[in-house]
Amino acid sequence: MCKVGTSRPLTRSSAKALTHATAKWPWLAARASGRHVLRLSYSGAVDVSSETARTDASELLGVGVPAASVIDFDTVQWSRPAPFAPPADDVTYIGEGVAGSGLANVVRQATEAAERLLALAEEDDGA
Repeated sequence: MCKVGTSRPLTRSSAKALTHATAKWPWLAARASGRHVLRLSYSGAVDVSSETARTDASELLGVGVPAASVIDFDTVQWSRPAPFAPPADDVTYIGEGVAGSGLANVVRQATEAAERLLALAEEDDGA
């Protein structure tokens, strides 16, 4: 994470993002029995240990996360979609390869595409 207009990092964290999953998803909070579930995201080149994730979470949250409070740790490798090729005529593509990463981007892009397609269908019906 960098300050806009600079290449100076705002934190010393090697994580590129943190999600407080139990704050974001009530269904998970209900199952977590009062514990907090955090998800940290890293670039594929970072080898992450439990200690790295704990110190990064402390840095990003601005509160100490004691080592004794970490009861589980796991890493998951996600494959990114291939770079997107320009769409063929009359084909609408939806998803991360077009919209960018994150569910909010994909939902926004899918909604906009659906609105365009519906408008085209209405034009065809009126012709």
